[in-house]
Amino acid sequence: MQLMRIPTRWFGIPRRGFFVLSLALLLIMTVQLVQARSMAQSVPEGQALFQEKCTGCHTIGQGDKVGPDLAGVVVRRDRAWLVRWLSAPDRMVAQGDPIAVELLQKYNRIQMPNFGLSDSQVAALIAYPESQAEGASAPPAAAPQPSAVVPGGSWVKSR
Repeated sequence: MQLMRIPTRWFGIPRRGFFVLSLALLLIMTVQLVQARSMAQSVPEGQALFQEKCTGCHTIGQGDKVGPDLAGVVVRRDRAWLVRWLSAPDRMVAQGDPIAVELLQKYNRIQMPNFGLSDSQVAALIAYPESQAEGASAPPAAAPQPSAVVPGGSWVKSR
């Protein structure tokens, strides 16, 4: 009986390197799966927190109120900034953060309250508008114009 010989290189990668690469890919996929599940669990909590604490001053996609409309906030602001802002908006204004100071001035010097949110609550509050941004559909594409053949055989778009 002949045993199958394991090659020393797979796809040009040494056997040990191939094994390490496979483990790294498995780890990355696992982390992404856990993050996706975590975000899915955070969205309902974030929506409830938003309705409880934020809707008095903010909307998502319905225009400014006492504070800014938060549609697209996760695109306009860095995630680290959002975490700091939701954790301690009063501290950011006191420290002179330029964005925080600009927001304070723009919205009639009405300071966003510090709700004393936990890290998981802050993550949930960020996950909620992220889910809104991901679920937003792109504007419909313009309907294609019918084409017609003109004398001479060239194609033109009808108007």
